[in-house]
Amino acid sequence: MKNIHPIYNIKTLMIKRELMNDPTLKEEPWDRFLPKFKSSNVQRKKPRKAKPKKPYTPFPPAPVESKVDKQLAEGEYFMKEKDRLKRKRELKKASQESTAQRRREEHQKSFI
Repeated sequence: MKNIHPIYNIKTLMIKRELMNDPTLKEEPWDRFLPKFKSSNVQRKKPRKAKPKKPYTPFPPAPVESKVDKQLAEGEYFMKEKDRLKRKRELKKASQESTAQRRREEHQKSFI
């Protein structure tokens, strides 16, 4: 095991010096006193996956239309607030009616 920090070598030397001084332990094996190193399975960093490069475009993408730009395009910008709300309610009611009609048709299909 080669990946051991040098401080552990110093530590083993210090333990051996102490064991040499002790007359009762001079003749016994010292393995039980010395540190045992386990090989640890250290997780390594995985290499990053390279993203494929996008083709170079010299011009930036078109800007997204703002809310005001959309209102100008639809003609809502110059409408009064009441008219704008009325139009919004009408659009919502029309979509609700179409959805209700579709659901009624699907419901009728189950009886046939």
